[in-house]
Amino acid sequence: MPDREPDASPPGLLRVRRWSIPLGIGIAGTIAAVTTLGGMGNPHSVPQLWDAIFHGNAIRFISETGDANPVSLAQIGDPAQGSSFYYPNAFHLMGALVQHATGQSIPTVLNAFVVVVAVVIVPVSVAGFLSGVGAPVGWTAASVAVSTAFTNMPYALWKYGGLYPYTLALCLIWPAAALAIRWITNGGAPTLAAAALSLHGTFVTQPSVILIAVPCLVFAVVRLGKRTPATAGAGLFRAAVLAAVSAALALPTLIGLLRMLPTVSAYDWPAKETLVRSLGKLAVLGGEGTRPQWVLAAFSWAGIVLLWRDRERRWLLWIGLMFGILYVLTASSDARWLKPITAPWWNDAFRFVVIVTFVAIAAAGLAFAAAQSALSRLCARWGRLARHDRATITAAACIEVALVTVASVYLGPNQARLKPAYHGTTVTPETEDAMRWLAAHAKPGEEVMNDNSDGTVWTYGLSGVRTFIPYFGSYTAGSDRQLLLSAMDEIDTNPQVKETAERNNIRYVFVSDGLLPGRKRASGLDALDQSPAFAAVFGNRSCRIYRMRR
Repeated sequence: MPDREPDASPPGLLRVRRWSIPLGIGIAGTIAAVTTLGGMGNPHSVPQLWDAIFHGNAIRFISETGDANPVSLAQIGDPAQGSSFYYPNAFHLMGALVQHATGQSIPTVLNAFVVVVAVVIVPVSVAGFLSGVGAPVGWTAASVAVSTAFTNMPYALWKYGGLYPYTLALCLIWPAAALAIRWITNGGAPTLAAAALSLHGTFVTQPSVILIAVPCLVFAVVRLGKRTPATAGAGLFRAAVLAAVSAALALPTLIGLLRMLPTVSAYDWPAKETLVRSLGKLAVLGGEGTRPQWVLAAFSWAGIVLLWRDRERRWLLWIGLMFGILYVLTASSDARWLKPITAPWWNDAFRFVVIVTFVAIAAAGLAFAAAQSALSRLCARWGRLARHDRATITAAACIEVALVTVASVYLGPNQARLKPAYHGTTVTPETEDAMRWLAAHAKPGEEVMNDNSDGTVWTYGLSGVRTFIPYFGSYTAGSDRQLLLSAMDEIDTNPQVKETAERNNIRYVFVSDGLLPGRKRASGLDALDQSPAFAAVFGNRSCRIYRMRR
């Protein structure tokens, strides 16, 4: 992609444009800060849902043990998997460093990440990508300013379960792709190094996101060949060099990921939408439980029309179309042939619509920039301002006000979207009291039996006490964990259950009424009060802790 052409505007206007992108970052950051902190309520609030629990426990594990091997996160996923488990842990390493350096609680570390991503990383990512592909300053600044008004990126990702690595990787991949495009177009060893390291950083954060860069680079090479056919060969050679360097850096992670391929491929989220409904949701920037964003959708569609006329960056539409089709197909179809294609994204439709949202941000920004240009020409034509740059500055101010207004319309709904992730019943103050009791009474080396369907799976991350069930996922039939989940209450009549509990050094059982959404109590933990093998030693409004009688 060519560098941005020199700006021949008057000096006053140049000064305004020089500050327009930082101003856009400031607007976006302010909106994001109000949204995230308003939805979160308390920066120390415990994230209540799904993936947040795994990531919080993983940060605790690395911070406590110093073990940074991705295989070792089996202790948080499923210890029985051992060396067959592999989870890229760049995000958890960063979290562990922050936690270790600050001494803050795991929820505070996760919440700080949420704020930093929304306030800083999202707008800077948009600015880095559009600037990197040579977009005009006005377009870049407008896209940045409106970037934190969209629900699907990043707010819905927190509500969806706490997809922290995926969110961070989505922010990293676009500037990384811009660096890669610049290498393919212009060359330069420093650019190659920056592009390869950026792509690798994204890959070890969340591997599936790297696939977004592939079509970006293909379109860049094709565009380069059409514009200057003589340089097509050089572009292909540079693309091959970048691919080789990136593959060499990624090889250890790729080998590890092959261990998890059967597990990832086995996930099959059932299709919940019809073809028409999924198309409709995509058109109005909807998603998993996300309300339509009509105003932003209108600007995005207007920007799509304008982007089609931009031959240098039209390929961005094809990226949006590609992942939009994957979203529609995944959301509306359970066809077997589709599963291998979508496996890198855990066959999860919502992860595709978030990628499309980034294209919508760029398109909406282009529409706002076009409106600013039209308003500037109108002001100058009317002759009410003596100088043309004053007309443009006035128009820019009007558009900035419009951007803030549009973003503010969605501030409240985005806060409401975020609140369930922090204000639920999975982990209540009573749950934390029970965890503190366990921390004072459980002996080193003991495992605490618990349920994979309630807030007790947060115990390790919040208190440091290891639980026998470290994760809300499923366990293989016949395994120790599945046996105790289904038959712990038979310990006085079933020798196999008793032997399993003793072999795993289990003395306490911890259950909570704070069930995860849609989950039921494990059958083996449903009636411990009726078993003579257990004595209740702690209880409050939502939790009970039992000690095994030996």
